Amino acid sequence: MKTHRSLTPEQQAVVESWGKGLAVLAGAGTGKTTTLTVKCGELMRLKPDAVFAAVSFTEKSAADLRAKLSEQLGDVKRHWITTIHGLCASLIREYPREAGLDGEESMLSPAEAALLWARSIEALWFEESIPENVNQSFDRLLLRESRQGLQDLLHRLLDLDGFGVLDRL
Repeated sequence: MKTHRSLTPEQQAVVESWGKGLAVLAGAGTGKTTTLTVKCGELMRLKPDAVFAAVSFTEKSAADLRAKLSEQLGDVKRHWITTIHGLCASLIREYPREAGLDGEESMLSPAEAALLWARSIEALWFEESIPENVNQSFDRLLLRESRQGLQDLLHRLLDLDGFGVLDRL
């Protein structure tokens, strides 16, 4: 394995990790894109016929990643260089049945998603079919929180879910 002088020992460990999925979590400007670019280059050096998925969180970082990989590797059209949302959407479009879908689904617009969220919250207060344990939990929460406070808390949890908050709870 080639050691890259520009990488920290932690970054070099990422480049040298093979055979398992890997998530690199670090702050802005710490070299995630550089590390991923070097790793993809190393993969192509070791296995030129490989196809990789290089995934980032934002459209801006995905575009930056695509540009750097194109500069290093040339044509990258056969690889998946996208955001996590783009990767998931592509997989669902390509394999809808395997995802338990019929293939006719579409992505909700932000307005549609907001309406669905509002309807789901309303269902918590008025639906008869809510499981009893959920009803009991909400009754206990309402002893401490107002209905609006609880709705705000649920909305905040939804916003934080991308950071793994719900899994930790």
